[in-house]
Amino acid sequence: MCKHAGLLLILGKLLLLHHEHPERKQAALSSEREELEQDQGLSRSQEEWWQDCLQALRENTLVTLANISGQLDLSPLPESLCFPILDGLLHWAVCPSAEAQDPFPALGSNAVLSPQSLVLETLSKLSTRDANVDLILVAPPISRLETLYSTLLRFLRDRKSAVCREMAVVLLASLAQGHSLAARAMALQERSIGDLLGFLEDSLAAARCQQSQAGLVHEQNSPCEPASVDMMRRAARALLALAEVDESRSQFTLHESRLLDISVSPAVDSLVSQVICEVLFLIARP
Repeated sequence: MCKHAGLLLILGKLLLLHHEHPERKQAALSSEREELEQDQGLSRSQEEWWQDCLQALRENTLVTLANISGQLDLSPLPESLCFPILDGLLHWAVCPSAEAQDPFPALGSNAVLSPQSLVLETLSKLSTRDANVDLILVAPPISRLETLYSTLLRFLRDRKSAVCREMAVVLLASLAQGHSLAARAMALQERSIGDLLGFLEDSLAAARCQQSQAGLVHEQNSPCEPASVDMMRRAARALLALAEVDESRSQFTLHESRLLDISVSPAVDSLVSQVICEVLFLIARP
């Protein structure tokens, strides 16, 4: 499926099919409003036959991409195939509409799966390949990447969704290590360094909680399960990539004590501690 050009072409076309952001207009006069409502009523009746299908098509498209993205290498594909897929994924990742952030209607009121969460999963899987990261970082418009970073940091702050939080860490780490310009843009995002440190601190707090007698000692607001060692390493490497940005040194200095606490914590993995020590070395340079 990952190598089927026809399937990838169709998926790229379906991602943003009939998805628009109309400009807001000033309130019309009462007579104009009545005419507009009549016209809209006619258009709705004409579009009803495909509106219901559209939601199912979009959901199936995003689910398919999420399932194949772990094996999908976009680099050998022509631009006509790879960029429509990336454009659609990146648009849904940063789209402010309720359609992007609300759960799929077909899943019921108690569902949590939304287009944005599926896209986050897809992009995080794609980013495990360096070639895919290079394509994500050059997918136009480049200005959209800054919005993507702020969106990922928002997911990183959400302690209620551990899965989305970890996928955000994967994507942030891959992009930060992918290019120095990405690391710089990420470092200049408000709270980016503090959010990554918060992820590591929460994981260590949860590890200490598990090690305590029968889990009786719980730190306030700490997650019940610690993040995996792999996730902590990714977060640490993301911090290292940000620390290599000269403009971020002043921000890192504000969090120096937190970095020290993590580096000497008995619950921290040795590789994580080593990377944090490298961060401390970088920010201490004259």
